[in-house]
Amino acid sequence: MLELAKESVVRRTLSCFKLPLLCSAASLVLAACSAQNRPNRPPKGFESLFNGSDLTGWKRHDNLPDHGLAGKWFVEDNAIVGIQDPPGKGGFLTTLRQFRDFELLLETKIDWPFDSGVFLRIGPDGKSHQVTLDYRPGGEIGGIYCPWTRGFVHHCPEGIKYFKKNQWNCLRIVCRREPARIQVWLNETLITDFRHTAETTSGIPEEGTICLQVHPGGKGHENSKARFRNIFVRRLTPH
Repeated sequence: MLELAKESVVRRTLSCFKLPLLCSAASLVLAACSAQNRPNRPPKGFESLFNGSDLTGWKRHDNLPDHGLAGKWFVEDNAIVGIQDPPGKGGFLTTLRQFRDFELLLETKIDWPFDSGVFLRIGPDGKSHQVTLDYRPGGEIGGIYCPWTRGFVHHCPEGIKYFKKNQWNCLRIVCRREPARIQVWLNETLITDFRHTAETTSGIPEEGTICLQVHPGGKGHENSKARFRNIFVRRLTPH
């Protein structure tokens, strides 16, 4: 019976995806999202960026202009948690390692209302690609924003429909090539497939760290949390 149940999960998982997966193991992680409150093992070919216990391998990004120098990051219930601290002030948590072409898997649970995001190829001065996680009135999930350069380069007004309130949400991000192509899946649905041009990616490093964000300001945001767990990455070949 156990083997039949496993086969059924695999069939349902693969049928949910409308596009070919880069890694079938990744689909199993997405299908298992929210099923347990403990760290998962990374899928084959991936490595974990978060050990589920402490912030080893991460640090606060303290070199950003007029933003990101506050906020509080800690581990709670096997998840990285970000809050405004002091109220109204935000900040960034960055990996110590840099990545160029990669696939990122993670789970996130964000209180309403809150403004967060995942930043890709972030440089010392903050220039990067943000996948927006703006879970608030008028916010966007899955937009592409380039801070301190072009601002919004791609809007995703429909992405918030696929974000589950008060639940863990599965996020899969693929960033590759230069100018970068960024794809975002939310709970098994492709919500963003954006191709930069040389103009829109101007000034952004071709390689950088991965960051999580607590945005400053926002009415009621001082009482909200952004949570991240089961954060896995695998490097991709540039071509």
